[in-house]
Amino acid sequence: MVAILEELGIEYSLQIREDKSNVCRIRIIKDKMDKRIKQSNIIKKIEIFGIDNEYVYDLETENHHFCGGIGNVLLHNTDSLFLKNPSPTAIDEVAVWAHNNLGVDLEIDKQYRYVVFSELKKNYLGVLADGTVDVKGLTGKKSHTPPFIRNAFYDILAILGKVNSEKDFESARESIKNVILENAKNLEARKIPLDDLSFNVTINKSLKTYGKKTGAKTMDGKNADTYKGLPQHIKAANMLVDKGRELRAGDVISYVKTKSGEGVKPVELAKPEEIDTEKYLETMESTFEQVLSALNFDFKSVLGKPRQQKLDELFWSKQVS
Repeated sequence: MVAILEELGIEYSLQIREDKSNVCRIRIIKDKMDKRIKQSNIIKKIEIFGIDNEYVYDLETENHHFCGGIGNVLLHNTDSLFLKNPSPTAIDEVAVWAHNNLGVDLEIDKQYRYVVFSELKKNYLGVLADGTVDVKGLTGKKSHTPPFIRNAFYDILAILGKVNSEKDFESARESIKNVILENAKNLEARKIPLDDLSFNVTINKSLKTYGKKTGAKTMDGKNADTYKGLPQHIKAANMLVDKGRELRAGDVISYVKTKSGEGVKPVELAKPEEIDTEKYLETMESTFEQVLSALNFDFKSVLGKPRQQKLDELFWSKQVS
C-alpha cells in the first residue's frame, strides 16, 4: 500500500496503534497544514542525559521504530555485541548483568569460527563452524553489483570459508590477491563479456518523474530534452526509449559504464571498446576494499599501483614531522 502511495505521489502518515503493536494505521493527508496531522519535522522533546565514556551512544526513536527503504518499510532497530572466545559462565554473567542493569535480554545469535570487520559500521563477514560465510552490509553481495565483481567476491568468500588456522589464513590472503589481480587484468584486456559488466537496476517509478528538465539538445540528428539529477540507470533507460523501447516502473535496466558523453549505455547498445575500465576498477576497489582493509591489504597496492594516502594519514604524518 505504501509503495502505491509513493508511486502516486500522495502524502500520507504511517502510525502504530498503541493498543495493538502489530497493527499499522495509514492516513491520507489532503491538507499538510491540518492541525490534526502530526508534523514529522517538529522536534517535540530534547532529553539531556549524562555521557559516560564507557559506552557508545546511538540516537534512535523512543519506541525504536523507524521507516526506511523503498516503500518506507516499518523497521525496528537492533544491534549486536561480539565476544571473543567467552566461556559459558562469562556469557551467563553478561546476560544477567544486562538484564538486571539495563533491562535488556541478550541471547546467543551465532557462533563464528572467526570474523573479519571492515572499517565501516555494520559491515563485516563471519565464518561459521560449518564454513558458511555470513556477510553483513558488504556491497559485493548487492544484487546490482556487476556479475564479474560479484562472482569474484564470492570466490573470495569461498577462500575465507576454508580457513581453519593462522597458516591457512596467510595462504588465503595470497589466493585472494590472485583473484583480484586476475579479474583486473581481464578487465583491462577487455576480455570480460558485456553482460558480466552490467549493472542491473530496477526502475521504481515513471521515467518522466526522474530528474529536472533543463533544456534541449541535438543527439544523433534528433532533438532531445536534457535533464539534471538523472540516475545512471535512467540515462540508459532513456536511450532505449529513444530507440523505440517501451519501459515502465518495475522494469530492470542493464547498463555498462562507458567513456561516452553520458557515461553509461544500455548493454544492448554498447561495444567492448567503449567500456570505461577505470570506472570498473573504482567499483572493484569500493567493493573489495571493505574486505581487504580487514586483511591488511590495499586495493591499489595489490594491483601494483601507487597507493593514495587517506586524509587522516596525511594529517598525522604532518603532525609527526
